[in-house]
Amino acid sequence: MDQHPAGTGYALWLMPGGQTYRHLARRILEFSRRHSTPRFEPHVTLFSGITLPEPEAISHAATLARRLAPFEVRLGEVDFTDEYFRCLFLCVLSADALLEAHKTACEVFGLRDQQPYTPHLSLMYGSLPLEVKKRIAAGPSAHLSFQASRLHLYSVNGRPDVWRPAGTFNLG
Repeated sequence: MDQHPAGTGYALWLMPGGQTYRHLARRILEFSRRHSTPRFEPHVTLFSGITLPEPEAISHAATLARRLAPFEVRLGEVDFTDEYFRCLFLCVLSADALLEAHKTACEVFGLRDQQPYTPHLSLMYGSLPLEVKKRIAAGPSAHLSFQASRLHLYSVNGRPDVWRPAGTFNLG
C-alpha cells in the first residue's frame, strides 16, 4: 500500500464534466488499482491551503464564483515530478484564464501563494520509481478539454479517501 501524506484545510477545484470526467476518472482508477495509489476526483486545483472555518470558506468561494466567468481548460501531455500530489499529471495548456482566476482567488480569500501556481490535472498521487513514471508518460496521450463552469470547494483534511465536497458554485 502506498504511504501518502495528508492534506489540510480546503481547496478550490475546477472539475470536468460529462465524457471528459468519465475518461479521466477511469484513468485515475486504473492507475490507482495498478499501483496501489489513492483514488480521487479528476480536478484542476485553482487554490489550496485555505484554513478558514467552513462557513467562511463557503462564503468566500461563492463570492469568487460570482466574479469568475466560465472558461475552457485544455489539457495536454502527461508529465511527472517527485512531489507526492504531482506524481503523474496532465499539463494545462493556454492557462491565461486559469492564471487570472487563480489571482482572483488569492484576492477574494486574502491569501498569498507560497509557491508559483502551476496548473495541472493529477492522474496519480504517490511515490513511484522514476522508470514507472517515464513509461506511463511515454504512452499515448489524449488531448482533452473541458468547460470550467463550476467551482468546487473541497475539504482536503486527511488522506484523499476522506476528502469531501463542501460546496459547489456556478461561475458567473
